[in-house]
Amino acid sequence: MNKLVIAQIDTVAGDIKNNSQKIIDCIIKAKKEKSDLIIFPEYVLTGYPFGDILSRNNFIAQMQQTELENIVNKSTDITVVLSYANIEGDITKSCTVIIQNGKIMQNNQIFCINNEKYGIISTNADKLEFSEKPDTVINIDCSPSRTAKEYLKDYRFSSFAKDNDVNYIYVNKAGYADNYSFDGTSRIYDKTGKVILRAKTFEEDFVVTEDYAGKINELPIGMGKKVNTDNFEMDYTSDLARTYKSIVFSIKQYFCKNGFTKAVLGLSGGLDSSVSAVLLADALGSENIWGISMPSKITTNESKSDAQSLAKNLDINFTSALKLYEENQKLIEEKTIGNIFDWFAIGSVIMGIIGFCVITVP
Repeated sequence: MNKLVIAQIDTVAGDIKNNSQKIIDCIIKAKKEKSDLIIFPEYVLTGYPFGDILSRNNFIAQMQQTELENIVNKSTDITVVLSYANIEGDITKSCTVIIQNGKIMQNNQIFCINNEKYGIISTNADKLEFSEKPDTVINIDCSPSRTAKEYLKDYRFSSFAKDNDVNYIYVNKAGYADNYSFDGTSRIYDKTGKVILRAKTFEEDFVVTEDYAGKINELPIGMGKKVNTDNFEMDYTSDLARTYKSIVFSIKQYFCKNGFTKAVLGLSGGLDSSVSAVLLADALGSENIWGISMPSKITTNESKSDAQSLAKNLDINFTSALKLYEENQKLIEEKTIGNIFDWFAIGSVIMGIIGFCVITVP
């Protein structure tokens, strides 16, 4: 078997130049490992999901071709499988590229490395449809995370490997964009349908294997469970671990891609702001979170103390806006209609003073 790398990475939609550099960095790293093959997720060069970015910016398509040439030039002595968004008129579709020894292969469905045949398939493939049978199939389709999806993917991929007597390599991206969370969890099945390698979940990963086998990273509790669809139920307990990791990972990605490092949120002492504070502290680090108590005349002492206790337990920065409110009450009343907009005005004052990303909760 060949030595291969699963490059479970995330790239930014439309940021072609930086995406290309990230790909090249992985290729250079794989070559240092003396790998024969490196596999990237779908749309890795373009970034995904890309929405209407491509249709509004024709230069991106041209930039892709330029950067693809740069990647090809760095791909000597290794085979690279990657994908980008190909635009044909009003239709945009995934284009898989196989680069072998510094050249793009014309046949982008099947290729050979050291007498081992590889075939490119999609998630929806039910059977092999090649002129010659491959030893190993590769699936790079991006797949967002949701309840019970892991069970369905595992069943489908495992069955395909076993039924067709092939090794099955699945490479997924790990990232967040536009309300989609991609869990990664790339993996390899042997010809019996058994998982022999699994990458990290909700993390980027760079996995090197010489015999396709390797560490089988654990899934979040309940993520691989089959959901009973016969009876509707409101119990989501079995999926809480995946949901929590998905949200925390998405927050990290959102802040990173937008250049934010810190967050400010109002702490009422209630459930919504408490959950938000926990998620933010886990994602960004407690030292980067500012909790602001904004009590009014009708706020109970329990709510005030609960907010303060939460901040202490999470070890986040905490202050009360009461003093600020009292000092600026007269000024705010002059700038607003009555008192109905008081706290909106105070929130604007706090944003202006602190200057960080402000998280609002119900």
